[in-house]
Amino acid sequence: MYLLLDPSEHDRIRLALFDTSEVIWKEEPGAPKNFLSCIDSFLREQQIEPSALQGIAVTVGSGRFTNTRVAAVIGNTFGFVHHLPIISVTKEETQ
Repeated sequence: MYLLLDPSEHDRIRLALFDTSEVIWKEEPGAPKNFLSCIDSFLREQQIEPSALQGIAVTVGSGRFTNTRVAAVIGNTFGFVHHLPIISVTKEETQ
């Protein structure tokens, strides 16, 4: 599974777990400061260990700069700690 961080909507956290056969979305109201706790609860709900992830994707190019920057930093740090590849995707690619 791959983890998608989508900060493109103001005051909304969008996450997805996906692979070639399925996509599981989680959306909730929140500011960028809540991204980490939201990721943690999402992975726990889906019973997925961070070490089981195959990569991280971050939506860039739309949304507020601060939201995008926070998501990029979280994605890069998460990827660094767990030795995961990181890619950027556009909003259109997440549809």
